[in-house]
Amino acid sequence: NPDEAMTILQSIDADKLRRTRDKARYALVHSEICYHSENYIATDSLARFAANYYTMRGSGVDAARASFYYGHACMHGGQTANAMLAFMDAAKRLANGSDYYLEGLVHQAMGDIYGGDCLYRNGYESYLRSKFCLERAQRADNVAYANFDLGRMALAMRDYEAAESSLLLARDYAMEINDCDFLPLVIYY
Repeated sequence: NPDEAMTILQSIDADKLRRTRDKARYALVHSEICYHSENYIATDSLARFAANYYTMRGSGVDAARASFYYGHACMHGGQTANAMLAFMDAAKRLANGSDYYLEGLVHQAMGDIYGGDCLYRNGYESYLRSKFCLERAQRADNVAYANFDLGRMALAMRDYEAAESSLLLARDYAMEINDCDFLPLVIYY
């Protein structure tokens, strides 16, 4: 639960953290909690600090996570170019298959930016990569959203056969789990 996690995190006095790596870990965890509670604006400076720290110190999953959360803070702050650069950095760091779930989320976010900028082919390819990664991570709920996003991009490209196929997969999943929020969205398209 993000609210409980934030309460615990706020019980730590960040000003008393002495080592830079402790401050960076605090910033990364704070950014992650803000992402899961969809409170992106509150995390901009902390996400930037975590991204700077971790990207300068290696290519691990923590660096990819920091770039991903910073990308979301940028995206929701209207800085899509910085967001895309952060997502591209995260994707590069995850290309070895170290965390398929996170890689799927990264490519989904990249697809959102491409689609928002009317680069539908790029968006479609990003969502396709997202779906592949999320299938490897065995995240059926996220795969359904990837299918929905693929369907939206295919419609924008006027590829009606691909759109129908993807949207039917998303619809079937929503019906299977009785998702009353997702199903009307899929049916609308």
